[in-house]
Amino acid sequence: MARRQILDLPVSIRDQIYTELLVPPVVQVDKETITQECPSINVLYTNRQIYAESSNILYASNLFTIITTNSPDLFNKLPRARTPLIEIKHPSRIAQTHRFAMMAEFLDLDTQIPSKSTPIFVASSQALPYLARGLRESVVVRFEVRNTFRYTVSRASKLLFGRFLAAERVPKFQAVQIDGPVDDEYRMAMNRDCVTTFNIACRLFHLGLIAYKDRVQFRMRVEHEGEDGHGVEEDIPEAQVTEIPKLLLRFIDIFWVCHDYRFLELGHSCNITGRAWFLMASELYCTLAQGYVMAAKRSPSIASICYRKARCAAEEGIVYLSQKVRSLDSPPTETDPEEWREAFKKAQVALSIKAANVSLALGDDDSARAYVLDALLLDPGKNYQAHAQLPDQGWLEDLSLEGHCSTAAVLWRKPAA
Repeated sequence: MARRQILDLPVSIRDQIYTELLVPPVVQVDKETITQECPSINVLYTNRQIYAESSNILYASNLFTIITTNSPDLFNKLPRARTPLIEIKHPSRIAQTHRFAMMAEFLDLDTQIPSKSTPIFVASSQALPYLARGLRESVVVRFEVRNTFRYTVSRASKLLFGRFLAAERVPKFQAVQIDGPVDDEYRMAMNRDCVTTFNIACRLFHLGLIAYKDRVQFRMRVEHEGEDGHGVEEDIPEAQVTEIPKLLLRFIDIFWVCHDYRFLELGHSCNITGRAWFLMASELYCTLAQGYVMAAKRSPSIASICYRKARCAAEEGIVYLSQKVRSLDSPPTETDPEEWREAFKKAQVALSIKAANVSLALGDDDSARAYVLDALLLDPGKNYQAHAQLPDQGWLEDLSLEGHCSTAAVLWRKPAA
């Protein structure tokens, strides 16, 4: 009797075999131990047809979530015996895989940690409730649904966020951002149930970010003025002068999205509005650009690279905050609206002038002229050469709003055709 190969079996039987090998269940061994075996992925390497069939089962049935963080210490106290996770040994390989259902990024804030996250674990959708109950709460989290496979958006949301919310104890994060195709019911449930409702949480979060911003700016002032700053330089090394503003901007972005959603959909109210986030983000983009300028002066051999990064930081701020202007007609405050308009104008002008200064350092007079003209459009009548301490350039005295043409500069206002 001839031996039968796996491909001789009906597709339904093959799928059952693949499921047994590749979709291991979560098993509670005892009160203190919950495990889930790693999928037996060797079957994927049998041949091309088996790979095509079995890989669909592997990814679509497990709905893997990549867990990334900028601070692996966040997971040190996670009860690993009760949290079935797969540890990532080669993050670069994980980054090349595009068939994960979701990415969950956990961000912590400290003067010594980077702004960029690294993949550290993979969790199946079955493991999400066990992960949820052991998570630290003093973080901000961004979920991004990347692939719903054969499921509808509603079904995929239930398998991912429904299981996360089914945990014995649902964590209360500082803020949550949810991107990608997600059912409105689960988007609302995550923002309602997984974000702290402490009555002054927004104020404390805002004050905490201000404290970190001020520490970076003090560190920069100490270096610029040549003061004795041994203590602050140990607290914030050179590399972190730009990393901390980038990290703070990521926190603001996630918190801003979460805050606006909860305000519009859940009736959340507090005295920290979009206006406050706008002004802080603008100041941080200026701080980031200045950090790169200082790096250029510190290392002349790579000055041009640092100046380009500084210009990119200013332009990124202009693009980001131009998109955010739409959400600024939000909750009224006791502050005079005219004062707010002046504050916005000042924040916008500061970024334009910062970009102009860096453009001049790069020898790009055309872009510098465009940025100064953009500042004039925002606030006509100001002497920006004196106000912003721009280098003495003859063409600055002859600037006019007439003939304001498009350049490679990224502007707040589009020039008239």
